[in-house]
Amino acid sequence: MTASSTIAGRLAFNCIDHATMALLRENKPFIVAALPAVLDDFYAGRLAASDERLAELALKMLALAGYYGRLRERTAINQGEHPAG
Repeated sequence: MTASSTIAGRLAFNCIDHATMALLRENKPFIVAALPAVLDDFYAGRLAASDERLAELALKMLALAGYYGRLRERTAINQGEHPAG
């Protein structure tokens, strides 16, 4: 795959035509000036979402560990054993 076909594919994927490219070129100084703050906000939001997702997964893991413990205890009782505790 050539560099030009890769770029063409990316432009097509993002629906960027020649008119859009011209508009982006005209507004490049504004875009370049605003981009760092936009990216900072974007990544801050992504990191916050990641922290929330990790907290959700941790709660699910705790619930699963509790379920597994109860299952192991009930299995031991059903087999006539005293669960370790």
